[in-house]
Amino acid sequence: KPYQLTSYAAEQMSGLQDSSLLGRGGLGCVHVKSADNGGNAFNGNYNEFNNSRFVISVGATDNKGVGWSRSSPGSNVRVNAPGVSVLTTHDLSFFESGYATNSGSSFSSALVSGVAALMLQANPGLSWRDVQYILMTTAEKNDPGNSGWAINGAGHDIHYRNGFGRVDAAAAVNAAETWVN
Repeated sequence: KPYQLTSYAAEQMSGLQDSSLLGRGGLGCVHVKSADNGGNAFNGNYNEFNNSRFVISVGATDNKGVGWSRSSPGSNVRVNAPGVSVLTTHDLSFFESGYATNSGSSFSSALVSGVAALMLQANPGLSWRDVQYILMTTAEKNDPGNSGWAINGAGHDIHYRNGFGRVDAAAAVNAAETWVN
C-alpha cells in the first residue's frame, strides 16, 4: 500500500510548497532543515519534510569534516556542516544549565541557514532553487577517504550522509554575487 500523508502533514507540505513557490515576491522562501540525529536507524528518505524538494536537508560533521555517525543519512541530504564538538563557550552557566550537548545536525542546519542568508544579502534576486544549486555546487568534498562517495549522473561527488559535501560559505557567497538567473 502506498505511503499516505496524514491530513496534518499534507497541510504542512502544501504550506511548504506555497512558501517555496510564492514567497519573496515569487522567488520563494528558502527552507533549511536538519537531517535529524537518528543515525542509521532513521533514514531521511522516509521523512516527508526532509525528502521534500523544497527543503535543504543538512547533515552534521565533526570539526574535521568527518560525517557524524548519528546524523541521519539519505539521498535527500544536500550538504553538511560542522555540528559536533564545535561549540566553545566561556559561560559556565551555559554548561550548568544542561544545554551543553552535542547539537548535531540541528546546529549544522543553523550554520547553513546563515550561509543562505549571506547569499541572499549578496544577491536578493536568487530564487530558492538558485540557493540550493549554489550550495550544492560550491560544497567541498569532505572526508574523501570515506568509501561512501560516488559520482552522480551530472558528474558531481555525492554521499549518502554528507550530501554534495561540506558547505563553503565563501564560495557560496562569491557565486551568489555574480549569479545570473
